[in-house]
Amino acid sequence: MQANYSKASPNSHGRVHSLWRVPLLLLILLSAAVAGIPPLGVVGDQVITTVPTGSVTNVAVNLGSDLIYVTQHDSGKVYVIDGSSNTIANTIQVEPLPWGVAVDSASNRVYIAHYDIYATMTRKGNVTVIDGSGASVLNKVTVGIDPFDVAVNQNTNRIYVSDPLARKVFVVDGSTNKVITGVSVGEVYGLEANPVTNRVYAVFSCSLAVIDGSSNTVITTFSVSCPLPSNDVVVNPNTNRVYVAARYSVEVFDGSTYAHIASINPGCNTPDTIGVNPANNLLYVDCINNQQVSIIDGSTNVLRQTIALSSSPQDVDANAATNNAYVATTSNLAVMDAPTTASTTTTATTSAAGTSQLTVNAQDTTGANLTGYNAVLYQNGSAVSTGYTPTAFTLNNGQAYTIEADGYGSCAFAYWLDSGDANNQRAISIVSDTSLTAVVNCSTSA
Repeated sequence: MQANYSKASPNSHGRVHSLWRVPLLLLILLSAAVAGIPPLGVVGDQVITTVPTGSVTNVAVNLGSDLIYVTQHDSGKVYVIDGSSNTIANTIQVEPLPWGVAVDSASNRVYIAHYDIYATMTRKGNVTVIDGSGASVLNKVTVGIDPFDVAVNQNTNRIYVSDPLARKVFVVDGSTNKVITGVSVGEVYGLEANPVTNRVYAVFSCSLAVIDGSSNTVITTFSVSCPLPSNDVVVNPNTNRVYVAARYSVEVFDGSTYAHIASINPGCNTPDTIGVNPANNLLYVDCINNQQVSIIDGSTNVLRQTIALSSSPQDVDANAATNNAYVATTSNLAVMDAPTTASTTTTATTSAAGTSQLTVNAQDTTGANLTGYNAVLYQNGSAVSTGYTPTAFTLNNGQAYTIEADGYGSCAFAYWLDSGDANNQRAISIVSDTSLTAVVNCSTSA
């Protein structure tokens, strides 16, 4: 991821963590209590269990099946985790050095990039395609020299692969598993696609490139606060906010104007990878040198909570359907539960006063707009409003709701346009006007 995306730093292995942080943290909390400052992060996000995968590098969630795919670089394995039981459901042996992983929830395909830190220019890169329903390898696609990261646009069935050695972003047709083109960018690592705007974001050097998914051309590049070469980029398709992990901060940009919105201190000195949950607008930031995950409120751009881990995080992804988050670490897969209470910080809260409009639209799989499809808004398990697409609901800012979109006749609900989630009910909490689109699959004309 939501976009389902995942990447870890090639320099994130073998980090040594000292023990002085624990007593220092206790001293800081004690000092804060004496000063009357409320402790950071008195909320519901906590590590509820760990899955015994051993050291794993990247993670991606399939929203439709609640399966989590985790790559193990050294062994050449991909673990399939059942999100309902947090147990290993399958182990898939793939070619050596699996790294970046992305899931297309609409097609139920999983894409694995094979990255070699010591690759030379003579290497032939490849991406493995896994059938999500059968947990088996479907295909191997020759891509570039040394593929690092993968991103998917489930609306166009395009797969994007970053290759720092080839200095390109390769575009793959998901229906044929053939490379369409390579877009010259630079030494590119982190990669993300926004299915709503059909834009692809690629981190290279100290810059971010924006690629037009319809023409496969770079439409603009702009500087960010100079990141490490492998740092990450994610986008929240609901808000069209783009987040880049820089050397000491998380940089926020407007996905429409590319204007810089904020620099967020993530509470650590090495933010590495980022996951976003579009449903609750939370960002999860891996801090590889601090052995923690930081949680940022996307609506306020404020650090909400830090969670200590037993080992170094490598990658993180969130499930927008369950609101659980998954962290690949050097010893296991850590599972964090959904937040249950409001954030308490000294500078901001997670909700704003007033109301905002939630607009629900419908379209078919070709992109044609549809009218007259039923939508229901729930709160605390009870229906509070209904309407027919396109329809608008008034929500109290910061409160938790569930929105349902229904099919009709031969047209069945397929997935949500922004996230690819195949569940027609989704949790949502907003603080500004938001638009969602339900995609329906019509076997005959409606």
